[in-house]
Amino acid sequence: MTLRQQWSSSGRAREGTCPHDNLAVSPQNSQESISRLTEGNFIRFAFIVIQRRIDGSVNFNRSWKEYKQGFGFLSSEFWIGNDKLSYLTNQKRYELRIDMSNYEGSVFYVAYSMFRLSDEWSGYSLTKLGSYIGPAGKYRFASFSM
Repeated sequence: MTLRQQWSSSGRAREGTCPHDNLAVSPQNSQESISRLTEGNFIRFAFIVIQRRIDGSVNFNRSWKEYKQGFGFLSSEFWIGNDKLSYLTNQKRYELRIDMSNYEGSVFYVAYSMFRLSDEWSGYSLTKLGSYIGPAGKYRFASFSM
């Protein structure tokens, strides 16, 4: 899963792309930077990878505290952490894109124009999910509370 954000507020395109670079993101009013892998396929945008699952090498059956803080390895599988994700998504407008593949090797994605997560006090609830902007068809997701 990735969050997409423009490179600069001036709107000027940066030369090239940023495939698989490490990027330190500093949320507004924060001393802490969040170092996460980025993948850029567009000149004007960068993707902040918030979760990666590839081969099952990292166990995702974790505690609340571990999901809060984040876990895994940038070079393989990881979760960015609910605190960081909540803080980031409440600073600016981010698009959510989920890239997937099936057992036959077909690759597809779904995307939403906006994504926002609440804080821990509110249980990291999904508070905003924008319009579906992925490919037309059967791959839309639903959000619900259990």
